[in-house]
Amino acid sequence: MCYLGENEKFSFYEGCCEQLPEISVGSEYLCSFGTAIGSYFKRICIACENNSLNSHLYALCSGISESGCDVLICNKVTLPAFRYGIGVLSCECGIYLSGEKSIKISFYGKNGFPLTSEVLSRIINPNVTQLSPDYGTITDINSLGQLYRYNISDSICTENALSASVSCGNKHVRSLWLDFFSGEDDNLILQVSDNGQRVNIYCTDTGFISYDKLILAYTVMTAKKDGEIYLPENFHYIADSVAECKGFKITRFTADSDAEISADKVRFLKDPLYMCTQLLRDKTSFFQILSELPSFYRAERTVTLSHSDCNIPRKVISDTDGIISLARKGKHSLSLTVQSENMETAAELCVVWEKKLKKLDACGRSLSL
Repeated sequence: MCYLGENEKFSFYEGCCEQLPEISVGSEYLCSFGTAIGSYFKRICIACENNSLNSHLYALCSGISESGCDVLICNKVTLPAFRYGIGVLSCECGIYLSGEKSIKISFYGKNGFPLTSEVLSRIINPNVTQLSPDYGTITDINSLGQLYRYNISDSICTENALSASVSCGNKHVRSLWLDFFSGEDDNLILQVSDNGQRVNIYCTDTGFISYDKLILAYTVMTAKKDGEIYLPENFHYIADSVAECKGFKITRFTADSDAEISADKVRFLKDPLYMCTQLLRDKTSFFQILSELPSFYRAERTVTLSHSDCNIPRKVISDTDGIISLARKGKHSLSLTVQSENMETAAELCVVWEKKLKKLDACGRSLSL
């Protein structure tokens, strides 16, 4: 999540903005913010994580409509279903509000991936000089969650729940997963993040299976029929050697290029529930694929800096033992990510590069490397 900048209320990152500490965000500002957002689109869908955010949601909707953009309010919908629904509703942008003490606003493009940095950067300090003479319509959508359930159910071609337990701190997301998994298998536990956007699996036979490994297993499973697989530019480099060994092609893409890719081709990257139902409907095949995958690891750290105002570009550095990625994470911090084939090596490289960055920072030297 690369840092883009901030205005008087929010810090902006790739695909989202977050309320600044100790800064209040009122309805008047959100209405104005909505007007700026709506000026870039013709149709937007919007939803929030819980009812406590309704006042913020309706303030944004008011501003979006004032710009002349149509707004579809998706009621009582989880984030996975919402991202699926953006394309179904023929929207150019989806906005999802979350958080409790501070607001986080996530922006998604028509394919359900985070909105491009180019578009989001315009919203940081918008220049709206003229309002539309006509208000956009505001429409309530109440069935998106059910449409999402129907779609998942049709994709697995069975009415029986798949055998697995589900662990998740968000009761609404857990309830959604339990529509498709039995919740009664202590040997296979799906560990789902509260927003439903990441999942790991713990299996008594194979141990911990990371989210990245699930993605790679899915690419191998589907490559037999699709031939070409799309993966994010920053996904672990081991995927390329697996593709070469298995005889299929991987095309890497960035957030700014995803609009040209068929949504069906990359659904597994934004919809963990869909991915897991496809993997676990045939457990024999799934565990066979897992057994053939090499080990690979990713380690991440946040490095706090003192020279916060320097321009820190995204940087990828190749090392004999792995790949190191640097990106601006905040006004005072860098994101340090290491990919390696060995857990200990990934952790050691993190330590080495954190010390190197802090040394450069202490000396006041350029961090552009």
